[in-house]
Amino acid sequence: MQEFDKKSVTDSAIDLGCETTLSPLKFLESANQIVSLFERGLDRPNEIAGWHGTSVEALERALLLGHLPSSSKGLSEQHAGNLYYFDAKPSDFTSDGRNLLILDGYPGAARYAKFNAAYHFMIKEFGLDFSNHQHNLFVFSLHDEFNPRARSFSEQILEQLHRLGISEATARGVTAAARERQGIVIAISHSAIHSYPSDHGDVVGVDKKLFVPDGLPFSHLSGIEPLGDGPYRYLELLQTMAQALSEPQS
Repeated sequence: MQEFDKKSVTDSAIDLGCETTLSPLKFLESANQIVSLFERGLDRPNEIAGWHGTSVEALERALLLGHLPSSSKGLSEQHAGNLYYFDAKPSDFTSDGRNLLILDGYPGAARYAKFNAAYHFMIKEFGLDFSNHQHNLFVFSLHDEFNPRARSFSEQILEQLHRLGISEATARGVTAAARERQGIVIAISHSAIHSYPSDHGDVVGVDKKLFVPDGLPFSHLSGIEPLGDGPYRYLELLQTMAQALSEPQS
């Protein structure tokens, strides 16, 4: 097991660099709740009302905030405070609860997770601000335009790179890496649908949204499924860390 300096973590508050400072006890509580959802996976289909596709970066933020964050104003005023999800359908499951990864709700969430994994990775690697609308639009444009066989980006993208202090080589490397990122699917419980206002999402009849301006508590989640080796390793490391921090200090 990897060694952690438990005393240094548990003896002082953890500065998040975002909205709040989380106490050591609350940090460990968040870690244990996320690990529990990871260990449970998707093995309780009767509890699952929907699927939310997201990224390791969003899960890191959830760990630090103590809840699953909703969309920020940086995306758009229209999206702020909403958490988007896809309905869980009977065809998402076999009789033993294993996911088929075909048809209806789950594949939509998996595609959404891969997109968010790329987008969140780019924002983080470029040192940009999730709450800045222009930064979000830039990353979307860069991701959509990127072609590994093209010699250069468009003049508009090059101007934005120059303005943000990002070299073209860095932009190409980060965007190429982002396209290889895999995300995470989070199972949303029926209790969430019953507790918060729900409406159709960006495409009527396809996705839906919950209005959770203060985020969605972990108690309204039913499980976490990593979609690739990267997210799986991250959750395994979090599991190891939580176990180490929970052990009595000698």
